[in-house]
Amino acid sequence: MLKTMRGMAAGFGAKILLALLIVSFAVWGVGDMLRSRVGGGALATVDGQPISHEAFQRKYAQALERARQVLGKQYSPQLVRMLGVERQVLEQMIMGELLRRETDSLGLLVPDAVIAREIRTDPNFADAKGQFDRAAFDAVLRRNNLSEAAYVAGIKQEKAVSLLLTAITLRAPINDAMLAALWEAQNEERSAELIVLMPGHGKTAAPAEDALKTFYQAHAEMFAAPEYRTVRYAAIHEDALLAEVKVPEEEVKAAYDERAALFKGSKTEPYEKVRPALEKELRAEHAEEAVAKFSAKLEDMLAGGSTLQEAAAALHMNSAAVGPVAHTGATPHGALAKDIPPYEGFLDTAFGVEENGESPLRKGAAGVYYMVKVEKVTPAQAKPFAEVKEEVAAAWRRQEEARQLQAEAHALADALRPSKNPAEEAAKRGVSTVASGRLKRNSVKAGDLMLPPPLVQEIFALEPGKATGAYATRDGRYMLAIVKARFPSARAAKENIEAERAKQDEMTRQELREAYIQYLRGKYHVTVNNEALSALSADAGEQ
Repeated sequence: MLKTMRGMAAGFGAKILLALLIVSFAVWGVGDMLRSRVGGGALATVDGQPISHEAFQRKYAQALERARQVLGKQYSPQLVRMLGVERQVLEQMIMGELLRRETDSLGLLVPDAVIAREIRTDPNFADAKGQFDRAAFDAVLRRNNLSEAAYVAGIKQEKAVSLLLTAITLRAPINDAMLAALWEAQNEERSAELIVLMPGHGKTAAPAEDALKTFYQAHAEMFAAPEYRTVRYAAIHEDALLAEVKVPEEEVKAAYDERAALFKGSKTEPYEKVRPALEKELRAEHAEEAVAKFSAKLEDMLAGGSTLQEAAAALHMNSAAVGPVAHTGATPHGALAKDIPPYEGFLDTAFGVEENGESPLRKGAAGVYYMVKVEKVTPAQAKPFAEVKEEVAAAWRRQEEARQLQAEAHALADALRPSKNPAEEAAKRGVSTVASGRLKRNSVKAGDLMLPPPLVQEIFALEPGKATGAYATRDGRYMLAIVKARFPSARAAKENIEAERAKQDEMTRQELREAYIQYLRGKYHVTVNNEALSALSADAGEQ
């Protein structure tokens, strides 16, 4: 997995995967992975302990929020699903449970005094004088939607896991000569003459109508009207659910006493002053229980014969009908539907439920919980050939141009690679070239041209004067290169060697961690319900 992730590091996929996975260690801490103790139906098990659908949904929602922050406008549910983020989240939860069990098994405990010192000396919680600031601490917890008790428990577990991971990743140092060679290889440069082949873009004539009909029949799904659904939803904000939660006075007082002891030596506000905020925080810790009770009440009413609209009215939920609408949000007339509620993943949820079925109560963005009932499904159906004839011709032309371009590119590569003078051979064929400028092994662009990673790898594998094979680009072109010159790197200085040492150390630590996790998977017997994971992903969409 680590090698795969590194291979993606120059590409778009790493932007989300590395943010979701590696940042879980570095920023959110291992403790964040360890706060998913579970109940309910099992999505996976670790030593017989289930990881439930509900626990997965909470972690998945957190991961998606981080993805939105990282990707900005590039974020889409389709991209997240394509990258398999749901499986990465589940693997992260399994990893957390494995590490928690191993630290418990080894008896790795961190004293409260160490945790208190850790928090008091954390610069994130310091005032202008560098002293612990309770207000700053509370603000950070609020921003990350964490209670103090959960944060402290997470830090304790994180410290124990950190001790464990440090112990298993100690190793002998790499000598300076090897580090220098690695750095110099990574900083070597090459230049090349690039050949870019473009598709015909409409120059290919359309075939006879019989050929178009054959293509239409072979690719009927390309020209089908999409499936449409009419649904009803009911929604309620979590604040309305938490308002029903009652926190006993003794629980509030006990929490105050516990935290006052933890931060002994720092300024502590009087109980009556902090009681409202503390009660609100404790109420939030009971949110899962409140949601479960509300969900059970809603499902009992539906099982008893109430419609979703009737149950929503009785439980003071907002309710409305939507549709008919396609998965893309379009109406049968092609316009975007205006009655879709602003809940992330709403359409994914609506299209993951069978006709006349209801989804579980889902948590969307901004603290809204919602349920969807599918009232009618209009299946996808092929449009008549006469109606889509022009679309069929355009699709056939694109496919034919792509086939011709691929054949042309590989024929050119076959001619240039054995040539003693590929540049001269290219000129004879009327093929123009573009200077790449200096490239490094991790280069992804040459000017405005995006470079296929395998092309860059081959440029560095060949001697000057040699031609590469042909490689497809993401935008439908093909690219070849004639290696022009090799530029050795400068000799590695001391700071370069130390930077390379740090990089290699981190790579080794990651690989040792992965190997250790694989050992723990065998020790504690991990099972994954792949069918349930696939169904849950399709049903839940992105929260």
